[in-house]
Amino acid sequence: MEAGCEKRVFTFSGREVEVLFRVHHSRSGPGLLVLGDSNGLDEGLDARAALFGEEGYAVVAFDPRDAEDVVEAAAVLRALPECRGAIGAVGHGTGGTHACRAAAAAGFAAVVVFDPPELTDLGQTLAGMPCPVVLQFGTA
Repeated sequence: MEAGCEKRVFTFSGREVEVLFRVHHSRSGPGLLVLGDSNGLDEGLDARAALFGEEGYAVVAFDPRDAEDVVEAAAVLRALPECRGAIGAVGHGTGGTHACRAAAAAGFAAVVVFDPPELTDLGQTLAGMPCPVVLQFGTA
């Protein structure tokens, strides 16, 4: 991981989860969850977190196990002193699927998803979205 990346450990459903944390040089900004696709805390996930951190967001990046992890991560992010204002999510692959399913309970202001698998209930999921959503397919 490049300089400026901070690893933190959060507790979700009683288990410890390592996350990457990035924040703008101003040390505060709106919150953003960057959700990976089961590749762990790799360079790609860190690069995406760094990009959004440089753009002014307080970023927590990790690979969620399920939608409940996303809801818990949103609550933790919202409580961080570096997080000011609304929070959103950018999810890749299964992380995107979990972001869509967690959107209402997590209280997201917006969700952007790339190549979400397993959204067989896409119509039903989108009908329940409480915020704007962008779905991007075909980037694999």
